[in-house]
Amino acid sequence: MLNLNYIKYETHDDGIAFVNLNREPVNALNLNILKELDKVIDDIKKTSKCRLVIFRSLQKHFCAGADLIERKKMTNKQTLSFLNKINNLFDKIENLDIPTIASINGAAIGGGLELALCCDFRVASQKSILGLTETSLGIIPGAGGIFRLSNIIGLSKAKYWIYTAQKFSSENAYSDGLIDFISKDEELLGVTLEIAQEILENAPLAIKSSKKLLNISINHKEKNNIQLEEYLKVIDTEDKKEGLKSFLEKRKPKWKNK
Repeated sequence: MLNLNYIKYETHDDGIAFVNLNREPVNALNLNILKELDKVIDDIKKTSKCRLVIFRSLQKHFCAGADLIERKKMTNKQTLSFLNKINNLFDKIENLDIPTIASINGAAIGGGLELALCCDFRVASQKSILGLTETSLGIIPGAGGIFRLSNIIGLSKAKYWIYTAQKFSSENAYSDGLIDFISKDEELLGVTLEIAQEILENAPLAIKSSKKLLNISINHKEKNNIQLEEYLKVIDTEDKKEGLKSFLEKRKPKWKNK
């Protein structure tokens, strides 16, 4: 039995595993929730009856991204350690040999959207808001989101998402190809389960082999070193400090370009 405080983890007889994020108020990603997610993924990997995973939230929002209050207190060395942990975890989620679905309610921002991008499919409620907003904080998406986003929606659209740091509606995200299915808010779980059942009707071993080959076709693991190099360029800038400070003070940042 796993000892979990921020995740409700369930496995069902039909082969579906639910990973329910449950850290009040917005499922912000801190070190503790990452550790719990890592434990859950390891358990799923060794549980033979799991045939599909659904990532969802028990809070108002899917995930609002990194816990910036925790991050503000980190040294550069601690920040790099955090980035290493989240990249290893998200790679592990992406490379699960069974299908994965992100069932998105509310906001999926920054690291929260990067988590959803690790999944094979994304289902969002009509009122969902999605975005990679890191450049508005003086940093960059550091958990593989840039690579995964461009693989899914194409280079030009991904650049627009990253450069503008906008928060997009689920309809806009669907139009761009980031969201695969949209549901009414109250029907999110039902629509997610319908998609899951369509997948579960087919041969498990054939699906595993298909997923492995599809993932190899877009593998970006060798790019992680480049991602780290670029993150190092912004980790200790005045703009990064101003970005986090302005976010916490709820005001527009005053960029210095240094």
